[in-house]
Amino acid sequence: AKLKCEEAQRLASMHTNAMAALSRLKVEGKARGQIIPETDIQLLSNSCKLYTDSLQCMEENSVPGSVVGEAILGGSTGFRSSHRVVRDGRAQLEWQIKNAVDWAKRKTSLWSTIEFDNASKRITQIKVKPVPRIPAAIASENKGTSWKLIQPKKCTLQVSSSAVGGVFVDVASIDILGDKKMNPNTWIVRQGFRTNKSKAWRILIESFHDVDDGAITDITADDRLYCGINIELFEADIASDPLQRLHALHNASLAFSKLLDDPDLDAFGESSSNDESGWHLSCEETKAKLSRMTTESKMIESLYIGSVLPLHHESQRQLKAAIKAATISQSKLAELSAHSLSSKSKVHDCFDDEWWVDLVLLYSRFGSGREKDDICQRVYEDLNSALEGSFDRHELRAHPFPKFTTVDGLFQALSLRKELVRKTLPAGSFMKCLHDFTKFSTEPDEMDVMESAQCARCKRDWTWTGPMCRHCQRSVEFLELIPDRLFMLVLESIWNFAKGSNRGGRDLCSAKSAAKVEARAKQFFEVIDAEKKARSAAERAWRVHLDLLNDLDELSMSKRSMRLVVEGEDLSQLMEAELNAVIHPIDLRRNYMEHSTKQAMALAQLRRHKSTLRYLKHQNNERSENRQKVGKGDLAGATAKRNVCGIAKASSSSSAAAAAAAA
Repeated sequence: AKLKCEEAQRLASMHTNAMAALSRLKVEGKARGQIIPETDIQLLSNSCKLYTDSLQCMEENSVPGSVVGEAILGGSTGFRSSHRVVRDGRAQLEWQIKNAVDWAKRKTSLWSTIEFDNASKRITQIKVKPVPRIPAAIASENKGTSWKLIQPKKCTLQVSSSAVGGVFVDVASIDILGDKKMNPNTWIVRQGFRTNKSKAWRILIESFHDVDDGAITDITADDRLYCGINIELFEADIASDPLQRLHALHNASLAFSKLLDDPDLDAFGESSSNDESGWHLSCEETKAKLSRMTTESKMIESLYIGSVLPLHHESQRQLKAAIKAATISQSKLAELSAHSLSSKSKVHDCFDDEWWVDLVLLYSRFGSGREKDDICQRVYEDLNSALEGSFDRHELRAHPFPKFTTVDGLFQALSLRKELVRKTLPAGSFMKCLHDFTKFSTEPDEMDVMESAQCARCKRDWTWTGPMCRHCQRSVEFLELIPDRLFMLVLESIWNFAKGSNRGGRDLCSAKSAAKVEARAKQFFEVIDAEKKARSAAERAWRVHLDLLNDLDELSMSKRSMRLVVEGEDLSQLMEAELNAVIHPIDLRRNYMEHSTKQAMALAQLRRHKSTLRYLKHQNNERSENRQKVGKGDLAGATAKRNVCGIAKASSSSSAAAAAAAA
């Protein structure tokens, strides 16, 4: 029902905004000779009124309401309600800390996860209230234990984002005053933030009043600390599209500005031509409304981009950390390369080490005849298994591995294959490309945004046919820098064969030890693993930066409105998405009536779906109240049962004492 309401509201707002745009275009149509009975100021007033109606509809339906559905709680060490199921976004989060002395020194943060079962949620408001005192039930659990209360100072609402591998990113920060500065029954409300939908959310307590302020000084090893907060999560009753609201605000601002420039508008907001549009705003009221709309549109743009920036920063942090790990692993391999049989001036990447060349040469020089045959047989069997495995047959046929029958032939085959690898993967090119990905800016220039907006690869779903943008060109170049799979298979086969210190004779083992072949081979594959992680981090960073470019393009597109066709314009050169925004002057009145009819139908659907949604929410509230009554009844029954048992036990004890006295 909620999704149906959101879809009906989207359609109603879309047609209302279209009517407002057409009403403003009628002023231009009159200048081109179209016969329209309304005056310019009537048309502009009607456009302003329609945009305002669209905004008002979205405001009335986006009132925050409790999150509907069940959620499972989890938390850090000491969390008391793990795997507990809560409903309607309300929960009391509690932590108990046993090692109080160690925890106070480390000042470890506390956190709790909230995972919704069914649909993903878009949280728009959060309420937080700290627990003012230690609950009696907790204090009575361990009698004789000293409990101390710590109160949170700064909490952060975080959301899990798949764009950065499910990492939690900050959404909103809540500052909590100390217990002496605030009423314990006062809720702290935080709203006005924008997030994407997600099933996993997290509450993070970063700092504490008593710990950071030095109020707790007499902690002993036997003391326990308690921290608790009450939270309530809210989402919009009927969520509205922020881009649709931005479109209405931006174009309403243009209509209001044009209305203020009309010479027929007097100081009281009424036209000198007896305007009957029903729009009665003075010039001062119109200017104030225009200022509020401009401010709100800028805020929406800031929030829309602000929701992507934390993901951008997190992706860049992960990429730089992965590059650092790969660089450290590469430097370790470079140190071991000094023991190579062939002197190397500089090791640009892991393939410059060529440990496999030294290993094959050592087997050729010191290995027995059986060992030479075994290593060739092992590589040959692994290559044959590749033909039956997951390798692409076309890839194997296009670039087959050179045939060999002896160790010397294997050495020549590896040398030829290394030359082919260097054609597609030049020395140092992979790390250079990774460092280029770290230069993605959170404020890209207009040229990058424009190129991405017309790119056939970025906007494949929009059927754009423009040239490939620079951002996509970086991706194509990066995807080509992949080590040859068949070459890596042969290297793994050689390494698996040569593992173990007891393989080979004394001369072979001593030569392998002197050249540190096994250590170099092991470090080589560690470098490969580190580069794989860096590749994944780079792909995430590229995707997040693409989302940023798309969001900037969406902001620009959302501000655009319908326009009249330019005289002599070749419409065949426009794409389908562009043609939908072009109107012929003769079609203004017909399109206005079509959108008016569709608006009425969408509003009727919205009213029906809202009625169904109210009914379902009322049923959900009744079920919640019944569950609470049942829970209180069970608690009262258990208390009464304990009291009855206590009375019976006391009476039996008194009877036994009386019988003993009589005896």
